[in-house]
Amino acid sequence: MLSVFDLFKIGIGPSSSHTMGPMLAGRSFAGELAALGLLGAVARLQVDLFGSLALTGRGHGTDAAVLAGLELEDPEHVDPARLPARAAALRQGADLMLAGVQAVPFVYGRDLLEHKGLFLPRHANALTLTALTADGTVLHARTYYSIGGGAIRTDAGFDSPDEDYPAPPYAYDTAAQLFAHCTAHKLSVAQVVRANEEFWRSGEEVNARLDAIMTVMQEAVERGCCTDGVLPGGYRVRRRAPNLLRKVSALQAAGRRDLSLWPMLYAFAVAEENASGGRVVTAPTNGKGVDQRRGRGGAGGAAVLQKFLSARDRRRRARLSAHGRGHWPVLQVQRLHLRRAGGLPGRGGGGLFHGCRGLLRRHRRQRQAGGSGGRNRHGTQPGPDLRPRGRPGADTLH
Repeated sequence: MLSVFDLFKIGIGPSSSHTMGPMLAGRSFAGELAALGLLGAVARLQVDLFGSLALTGRGHGTDAAVLAGLELEDPEHVDPARLPARAAALRQGADLMLAGVQAVPFVYGRDLLEHKGLFLPRHANALTLTALTADGTVLHARTYYSIGGGAIRTDAGFDSPDEDYPAPPYAYDTAAQLFAHCTAHKLSVAQVVRANEEFWRSGEEVNARLDAIMTVMQEAVERGCCTDGVLPGGYRVRRRAPNLLRKVSALQAAGRRDLSLWPMLYAFAVAEENASGGRVVTAPTNGKGVDQRRGRGGAGGAAVLQKFLSARDRRRRARLSAHGRGHWPVLQVQRLHLRRAGGLPGRGGGGLFHGCRGLLRRHRRQRQAGGSGGRNRHGTQPGPDLRPRGRPGADTLH
């Protein structure tokens, strides 16, 4: 069985399989070199990217991620804002700090190779890390496979199970088995999942980790809604969430209660945070189970569209219930409270989250100046027009 924390993982965008996985591979390799006592003998490092990692790696930050991992960064705690600058420094000839302590010369064009036409047999997302001496002798080498959701495998452990937990009190492989436990023991889905989690770790640890996941989700929504500008990449795509926030806030100020618009806004906000390489939560979505094997949720916008209730224990139950639904967590959407305690805009009174409080006031003043009261010439309230400026005819989602 999988744990909640095998599915919901804190990391960075834009891809759990192309960014988080390679970073963990680099970190694992640096740890192996340290454990073998080889750090001092390493004079050169070579990174070989294969298949999908080579084809789309630059756009997904694979190169920056694996190099950061070799410097002992990890997806949960790395500063996302630091990665592009550090990768740029390495491209310009800076030494790589192997395991964070050993300076190794790194020639980007020579030491990071992209084999775009070569797919290794085991998996499309493969990379090989090699440590060499000054005369070219191979000290240590390892091939890693990034199988999705930030999970990695090596050749030796490729077919190992996803988890290594003792059998919990309520083991299940299907939704039918899960619901049978609920019926037989008169427990909710969340209670069944919590009982299993607390069989593997303390209740305090379960609560702390669930709260940490929820905090990252909230912060991703806040940053996405309040950060304007252009997304990374060559297409010059502007962020849409801040403008959507202004429009949806104006509708709410005019008396509209289209609660479905808020989840759409949050989906844009987190998708754009993920696209920009920000900190998000990985979780299963419509992908192929997290990413190729299990799915990407927080980054794609679905994971933050969960039940966000005002009571902390109810938020935890929502997270546990989501895990239990057949290993494919369908995260439910409901209104988010417009309160500082909740931190996210939604229904109710009070200010918006930090950095965006002025948006609602500004649009209220604009409406008052116009004197229309939100009514059109027919005396009815118009539907929401969420089209971005300069794109006449775009539908409400674009």
